[in-house]
Amino acid sequence: MKAFPLYCILLLLLTSCDQATIGADVSETYFVRYKGADMPVYARGNTASGKLILVIHGGPGGDGYVYSQLYFSDQLEKEYGMLYWDQRGQGASQGQYGGSQVTIEQMREDLRGLCWG
Repeated sequence: MKAFPLYCILLLLLTSCDQATIGADVSETYFVRYKGADMPVYARGNTASGKLILVIHGGPGGDGYVYSQLYFSDQLEKEYGMLYWDQRGQGASQGQYGGSQVTIEQMREDLRGLCWG
């Protein structure tokens, strides 16, 4: 049951407007729209493995893309599909919302929205 959210994310990517790429060396970016925010998810690595790891950067501040450029990412991407997510108001995310909406509670809700729409 712990893998359920990751399967939801894979399903979300597969049913997005663009066809998701499944392969051993994927490098794609998708935007997830949820409650006024467009949040990028950078899909990298071996998505054909059927094993996905969602990287959630600390925040507020920072972004998921930075983690895709680190040494450990190269090692993990050989075996797993890695999903690096920019949270609301962070990194390359966009949308119509105010700074008061960038809270821990909203980030938690956005994560649920990322998995369950």
